[in-house]
Amino acid sequence: MHNIGQPNALVRRALFFFLAAVAAAFPLVVIASPLTVSGTPPTSAVVGKPYYFNPVASGGNGKTLKWSILHEPLWTGFQTTSGYLNGTPTAQYVGNVIGVTISVTDGTTTASLPSFNIHVAAAATAPTISGQPATSVVAGHAYAFTPTAKGPAGSTLSFSIAHKPSWASFSIATGKLSGTPTSAEEGTYSDIIISVSTG
Repeated sequence: MHNIGQPNALVRRALFFFLAAVAAAFPLVVIASPLTVSGTPPTSAVVGKPYYFNPVASGGNGKTLKWSILHEPLWTGFQTTSGYLNGTPTAQYVGNVIGVTISVTDGTTTASLPSFNIHVAAAATAPTISGQPATSVVAGHAYAFTPTAKGPAGSTLSFSIAHKPSWASFSIATGKLSGTPTSAEEGTYSDIIISVSTG
C-alpha cells in the first residue's frame, strides 16, 4: 500500500524524464550586442597643424571590423582597419569640408557617426617687432625707447619685457621703456628683452 502524496517509482521516473525534457527544450542563447560607434571629431583645423580623430567601435558579431568614410578631406589619410583620420592641411585647403561621415561594419550590420563638418582656418601670422634702443644713458638724464610692432589685421598687440631696469617703467600697450636713472643706479643692466604678442 502507498500513502497518498508519495508517488510510486514509476511515477517518479516519469516525472524525472518530463523535467529533463523541459530543460532540454529551453537552451540558453547569448545574443551579440548591437554594433555601435562613438567619438567626438574635432570640427576645426588650422593650416600647418596636425588634425586627428580616432572613433571607437563596440559590440557586433565578433568578426573583423571594416571602416569607411564619405566626403573625406583631400588633406587627410584614413585607415580602414581602425577608422583613424589624420592629416595636416595646407593653405590651399582653407575653408569648409561638409558632411564627413565615418562608418564601421562587421559584415552584417553597419553603424555610423553623425555627419560632421571641418572648418580649416588660416594660420595666424606672427607679429613683428623692430627698433634700435639706445644702449647707454647718463645718470640724471631721461631715457626712452618705443619699439615698432605690427600684427595681423584686426589683432591687438601686447608687449612684455624681461630684465627691466629698476629705475624704468614699461607700457604693455605700446612697449615703451622709459625712466631717469640716478647716480646711485649707475651700472650695466644686461639682457633686456622686449617682446610682442597678439591676444
